[in-house]
Amino acid sequence: MAAITNLLATSTSANATTYSTNAFTPAASSIIFAFVAASGTTATNPWLEISTESWRRFTLVTTAQWGGGANRLYGFISNGSVSSASPMKAFFNCAQDAATGAIIQMAQVTGMSRTGLTAIRQIAVVDSDSAASTVPTVTFAVSTLTANACIAGVGYNSSLAGCIPMSGWTEGADLGYTTPSTALECMYRNSGTTSTTVSSGAPISSLNCMMAFELNVSTIDMPMGTNLQCMYIR
Repeated sequence: MAAITNLLATSTSANATTYSTNAFTPAASSIIFAFVAASGTTATNPWLEISTESWRRFTLVTTAQWGGGANRLYGFISNGSVSSASPMKAFFNCAQDAATGAIIQMAQVTGMSRTGLTAIRQIAVVDSDSAASTVPTVTFAVSTLTANACIAGVGYNSSLAGCIPMSGWTEGADLGYTTPSTALECMYRNSGTTSTTVSSGAPISSLNCMMAFELNVSTIDMPMGTNLQCMYIR
């Protein structure tokens, strides 16, 4: 069974085009998922990478915005599995448009044979402002499968830990900075959900956006001489 665990979350309000995490050590053969909440940037094609891995660059799965388009939430997944359990750092680059700060949250997923987009069954995004004092909510196209792990992120205008996870989900991070007020919530569930809806556990007091991902824990069965085409539901 796949299992998601938080690796770390880092936060800085520096005005920059490149941000790095502290060192973390994921498990060998795990894949890595990352959320980045960046303030003051409109970059549509940023990148995230770990230089110690042969696959280096992550795949940018999707983006969302909040605060009238002033801030961005990004979801990334690694293009390969971790070669060995050794210390490493991640680097986020938004050279298209410098940010006024960024929060980077890294989580590992063990027990998966798929990587990159093939590891994702479906995504759900609220790509606009959700009003203050509402519950951030996204809706998948189809019900999730009970064996699949799910992970979600919320970007919002707050410097405090003001978002809580949905009942039955685990909080990976809730981190923010003050100038400008920016926060990132990450939550996940390793199995047992069979719904189309993912939300926070309660309303939050500021503008926000949200994205969620259902992972595909099935194994890849590729007989010799067969070409495999992978798709995901969006």
